Amino acid sequence: MAGRDRVVHLLRHLERAVQQLGGFRRSADFLFQMASSSIRYGAGVSREVGMDLQNLRAQNVCLMTDRNLSRLPPVKAILESLVKNGVRFKVYDNVRVEPTDSR
Repeated sequence: MAGRDRVVHLLRHLERAVQQLGGFRRSADFLFQMASSSIRYGAGVSREVGMDLQNLRAQNVCLMTDRNLSRLPPVKAILESLVKNGVRFKVYDNVRVEPTDSR
């Protein structure tokens, strides 16, 4: 529902901007486009990642995480899903959680 509210907010903002410009003119074309990705959530959705990547025909998948997360059930479920669906992947588990200014 948050996505719908955001779209409505943007459309209303666009409408106010057009009104401030003096409304629509017949000679002017206006286009409003908003791209969004599919976001899924819920119990068991991590087990579907391999199937989704297989459907996308992904050939080389990069899984980036940190060492602590790599040992937890959600990441293990994703790895099992990748193997089950025959998706070739490489795990990088030495990734920092937050960027720093040091090397």
